[in-house]
Amino acid sequence: LDAVGRGDLHGVQPVSAKDRDEIGHLTGQFNRMVAELVEKKRLEKELANAERLAGLGRFAAGLAHEVNNPLGGMINCVDTLAQRPDDATLVRKYIPLLDTGLKRIAATMQALLGELRGENCSRPCKVGCLTDLEAMVRSEIGDRPITLDWRIENRDLGGLALSCTCPHLHQIIMNLAHNAIAVMPEGGRLAFQSRRVEKQLIIKVSDSGPGLDEQAQSQMFEPFYSTSPGGNGLGLWITHRLVERMG
Repeated sequence: LDAVGRGDLHGVQPVSAKDRDEIGHLTGQFNRMVAELVEKKRLEKELANAERLAGLGRFAAGLAHEVNNPLGGMINCVDTLAQRPDDATLVRKYIPLLDTGLKRIAATMQALLGELRGENCSRPCKVGCLTDLEAMVRSEIGDRPITLDWRIENRDLGGLALSCTCPHLHQIIMNLAHNAIAVMPEGGRLAFQSRRVEKQLIIKVSDSGPGLDEQAQSQMFEPFYSTSPGGNGLGLWITHRLVERMG
């Protein structure tokens, strides 16, 4: 009884009942209770292992998603350079974009691994990195008939800092831009706007795509829910988690 009370079920053997009196009845109940507790412990251990595996699966899927996003724009850069390798203007334009994209992938992986280990990697971000993102978004658009309207108002952001990391801010904006581009295969308009309101930074990404119905709106932040053919339903889930973490 003492061992079971402490939760120490290892090695507890069924107690034999010699008689069919009250003590024998109590002994039988005790044996059944111990057997149920042992089974409960086993199921809890299996559930914990399953949750860890599911968590690793979500992490791996999220990592693949976040690496694939910048790769799209970088592949466009490489394809363009391969077609016109002697164009010095293009080389000067795209080499920095490739460098930025590779650094973003490295930073994203570092941030995600830190999250997996439970580390707090947030640092004050002066949001100057928003200007650098325009070239990345234009690269991802490539030759699609999509007009990009990129506006950063109140460029003097002195004293304004977000408790995040630049890769996280990049992920949020690039995920929204990636979704917007994906739903406009025939062309359209993608707009980005950031503006300061007192001590807050307002960021808005909009597109001229078809939008989402009520059911999709109610489920769009669930992992693996997607309305796009071939979509994995992780972009908005990751974006939502990042925004929540940044408060």
